Amino acid sequence: MQAQPIIRYNSVSYSVNEGLLQSTITDMAFDKHNFCWLSFPNGIQKFDGKNFTNIAIQPGLPDDKEAYFFRSSNGDLFISHSQGISKYKIGSNRFTQIYTIHSGEKNPAKFIGEDENSIYFYSRNGTISSIDCNTLKVIAETKTGLPNHSSTSDYRPALSDNIINHRIAIQIKGSLYLWDLRKRKLLYKSMPIPSISSFFLKMKTEDEVFYYTNNELQVYNFTTQTNYTHVVKGKDDKPISHCIILPWQNKTLISFSNKLYETDIAISLLKSEMVNFQNQPIVANTSVWGIREDNFGNLYLLTLIDGIKKIIGNNYPVKYYGARKDETNNNALSILPDKINNRILTGTSNGLLIFDTSQRLIKQIRTLPGKKLILSPNVILKNNRENY
Repeated sequence: MQAQPIIRYNSVSYSVNEGLLQSTITDMAFDKHNFCWLSFPNGIQKFDGKNFTNIAIQPGLPDDKEAYFFRSSNGDLFISHSQGISKYKIGSNRFTQIYTIHSGEKNPAKFIGEDENSIYFYSRNGTISSIDCNTLKVIAETKTGLPNHSSTSDYRPALSDNIINHRIAIQIKGSLYLWDLRKRKLLYKSMPIPSISSFFLKMKTEDEVFYYTNNELQVYNFTTQTNYTHVVKGKDDKPISHCIILPWQNKTLISFSNKLYETDIAISLLKSEMVNFQNQPIVANTSVWGIREDNFGNLYLLTLIDGIKKIIGNNYPVKYYGARKDETNNNALSILPDKINNRILTGTSNGLLIFDTSQRLIKQIRTLPGKKLILSPNVILKNNRENY
């Protein structure tokens, strides 16, 4: 099978050398002013595009360790921590705590998402709660009956990163659960699935959920209680350490481990691989566990041990024209693009180079007819008779 074509993107790296608190990142989000918020096992940082600022514990934000972020549809930023949930008041650059965690939990609740103007979150005692986006009051707290994982990580849940028709999927110790947020009830539970990963769940339809095993993308159907392999053409058989599916700029992207691809809407074909300007994977030697998009369409790839890789969304492809082998040929003095005739004329100190617009060198003219001196064109013009 032919390799996927590549699309080059400008990318930037951020690590501890640029000011990250550490390379292990817990979560990331962007507020309505496009400030980037980062949480770590040992603190929270705010990034303005140039400087990283540590956010201290303060009134309204009683803890800063291993926090989770959620941005609502109206742009408000919420932070889940070991003491409850705080809202960032962007106008005054202050915090207010809107939810206090029940005694004995001592761990941040995980955000599920927003549905019907309510923000849902999952507490470690197996409770799903909701807060009204406008009043910031707790609407409901529902005990799901799912295992409490406050004292053991064996029952730590994985939550689907999207909601379809008020439904979410939950994975606990190999079993998949389908929960209805509106009805506040459990609809289905699967038998344990061998080798299922706890790093990825995404609703495919209101009755189906994506997950993956060692090296295959799978789909489980709660109604028929069956699963099948979701074939993605172009994917190799290497094991998947992490998988991510997300919409971006009228495209659908999928990431396997450390590589990022554009795929079709059905997620059945890898159309092209996204690489940097050196034609290398944007993330080289570690896995991507999360991807976030800022307000301007730039992507931020969260890696396991290598900080953040930013992909510039408004990308302008770079093509290289040159002789490559002899550097003296690359001393460009003048240039004339002639798109109509599919020609790029470049004057160098060692002659005239003529390329086509696919970067192929068609001809090199060292001297003009009857001349002995090397041609070094300082200016190239085209007249109305199609001569240069």
